[in-house]
Amino acid sequence: MKHLLILSLIFSFISCSSKNNDIKSTVENDNKLKKDSAFIKINLNKGDYLGLRISNEFLESELLDKLEDGHTIKVPVNDGLSYIHVAKDLMNDSGVYLQKGDHIEISYLNGKFIFKPLSQKENLGGLNLYNEYYAYVKTQKPFDRIIADKGIATKQKDLTKVLELNDKLYQVRADFINQYEEKNTLDRIYTNTFLNQYRFTKLRLDYWDIKALGNSHLLGEKYSEILNFFKTEKIQAETLSLLFEIIIDYHKTVVPASERNDRAKFAEGLFKAIKTDFSGKNRDILILQLLRAGRNKDLLNRFYIDFKSFSQNENFVRRAEQIVFKNSEQNSVTTNEDTLLKDSEGNKFTLQELVAKYKGNTVYIDFWASWCAPCRLEMPKSMIASKKYTKIKFIYISTDKNENQWMRANSKILQNYADTYLLLNEDSAKFIKEINLGTIPRHIIINSNGELSNIDAPGANDPQFENVLNQY
Repeated sequence: MKHLLILSLIFSFISCSSKNNDIKSTVENDNKLKKDSAFIKINLNKGDYLGLRISNEFLESELLDKLEDGHTIKVPVNDGLSYIHVAKDLMNDSGVYLQKGDHIEISYLNGKFIFKPLSQKENLGGLNLYNEYYAYVKTQKPFDRIIADKGIATKQKDLTKVLELNDKLYQVRADFINQYEEKNTLDRIYTNTFLNQYRFTKLRLDYWDIKALGNSHLLGEKYSEILNFFKTEKIQAETLSLLFEIIIDYHKTVVPASERNDRAKFAEGLFKAIKTDFSGKNRDILILQLLRAGRNKDLLNRFYIDFKSFSQNENFVRRAEQIVFKNSEQNSVTTNEDTLLKDSEGNKFTLQELVAKYKGNTVYIDFWASWCAPCRLEMPKSMIASKKYTKIKFIYISTDKNENQWMRANSKILQNYADTYLLLNEDSAKFIKEINLGTIPRHIIINSNGELSNIDAPGANDPQFENVLNQY
């Protein structure tokens, strides 16, 4: 069920600026808009704020928050359509597809988002596609019924039924787009992008469900289907972060244990697979993600030299060089087997030290990230519980790769709660491997003796959340 929660996270988003003071600009005429950009104007009541997630071509996620009335933001736009996520608060969000050269206004009035074109170029139906879809999802009971039925089928280990229900989830979305096209003028690029996004969502759900229910033969077939899908269909670049997750998992599944445990050899296998199975921009984005995850200086340099020999995109080659230099200079402490954490003041220590500090109390650990919508949706109830259950210490550990992004989310979402930390070595920490931290949100409980008591505890939005806490 955790993978179902990630449905709203089909995109990773990035901003062109990390400081709100830098985003004010003069609105430019349509004929002066840069070819690789779109413009968004914010229209709000006085004292109101919005947050945006946008993306550059390298898919490095960052949040623009506290945007107020009158702000005009130039945002980078990828080939085809880029998805811009907009949020009023944790429970109220929407989104919009943009093309290069678009110029739109985003308003939040009377509790609703409004997307308005400011030039003749934009397609009004396309601008409001995702806004209408969000409203549709909130009112459609078939979603709730299908997800409930899938939970039952999963418990019964009925894989045929589970995959059938994944088909039904996709069909609900296909029905929406058919109904939407009957009422709105919609360019084909919007329809194809929307449907391909959810075709991939279905394939992704199939993969993780097959993996969970232990059918290795079908897993290989599904992985091949996913690769072929990315070769034959036009897929949004933002979905590649989720594909990368599957590539890593599949190779962990099929390679011998000796190679899997040899981190350098495993990374070399991933590099070769990406280089072989993909081409063009998809390949380059996936390799950048692999470089970001690396820490071995010699290995990163070899990857970079090889990448430079075949990539035809100078921007990606330059970015790869920057990533390799930055990661190579990382403190060697990030390869430590202990679970290393950093607090908001820059202090570093291990999870073991933190748990020892609270020995005698139950510890509830919430693994989350700034980009994870299901994680953020849990936070209000979780924060209330942290005050109610005084004998339980709530610890929030972010898996963010971007420290600045974590800091901003930490301030906004957790309101500088004391026990909130950044995980520094997710890839090498022995404990993280032992609990198999694959997806988030994820919650574990350590009892008052400092022993791991619940490896997959319910989150704050789970009906069993307080029942489990009451046991401690």
